[in-house]
Amino acid sequence: MKYLFSVLRLLPFLVLTACIKTDQEPDAAQRIKDNEDQIRQHAAAKGLTVQRTSTGLYYVVTNKSNSTRKVQVGEEVAVHFVISRLDGFKLDSSSVSLNRPDKFPWGAGMRLPGLEEGLSLMNEGDRAVLLVPYFLAYDNRDFDILPAYSPVRYDVTLVSIRNEAEQIDAFLARNKLVETLRTPSGLRLVRTQAGTGPVPTTGQTVQVAYTGRLLNEVQFDIGTLEFKLGQSQSIKGFEEGIALMKVGEKATLVFPSPVAYGKDGIYNGQRNLYTIPPYAPLAFEVELKAAR
Repeated sequence: MKYLFSVLRLLPFLVLTACIKTDQEPDAAQRIKDNEDQIRQHAAAKGLTVQRTSTGLYYVVTNKSNSTRKVQVGEEVAVHFVISRLDGFKLDSSSVSLNRPDKFPWGAGMRLPGLEEGLSLMNEGDRAVLLVPYFLAYDNRDFDILPAYSPVRYDVTLVSIRNEAEQIDAFLARNKLVETLRTPSGLRLVRTQAGTGPVPTTGQTVQVAYTGRLLNEVQFDIGTLEFKLGQSQSIKGFEEGIALMKVGEKATLVFPSPVAYGKDGIYNGQRNLYTIPPYAPLAFEVELKAAR
């Protein structure tokens, strides 16, 4: 597998699962000791003064920023990384030259536990080296370029941290959209074409043409939907936005995950990826075609 990290970063991987599995294996103690020895030898050879956490992760912040901001659960982190074996063989990296960091919601189990823990120890803008034992990395998975039970090294830069409101602000600015209305739920409504019909009322059936996107512009759905207002037949942010429009009106609705798919997102088990990630704010281009 050529791009090991790129593939596995899409898989949920829980610390608890990894630790329980490792602790139950008869050779775990020796494997853990071997990993510890390899990590300490690597750190000494590279002149790294590392600290060890209670989970077994070794880390050192190599370049401190002036920021004091630390990531909170559900916030989006942008991360540049290089992941290597301890012998220096490079396994994968982000696109530094194209300035395309890896972006994901922190604390949702979408990345390997060693990386997520390491990011929790960093401030926005910090650079760090993480030396990760196998049970916080790829565990017993065996790849052509990485044997099972191997420790790995991450060279990581925590480029940015953004909460959902900041993500929405950036989306609106990038697309030159000016919000018409903001509601207490965090919904932003941008009217793009005036309507001439009435505003629908609770209990009416509305017909809506829509295109749904993540805020990175990836389209996840398109079509026409009919549903009754006030019957929880659609996600809350979508229904709230439609209830503010007139028939014939077009708008862009942007709203945070608490009124979308929340901390669970939508996971496609057949494809082993999220159609909608956890803690994802969403954008919908909509047209209210009818209400009856």
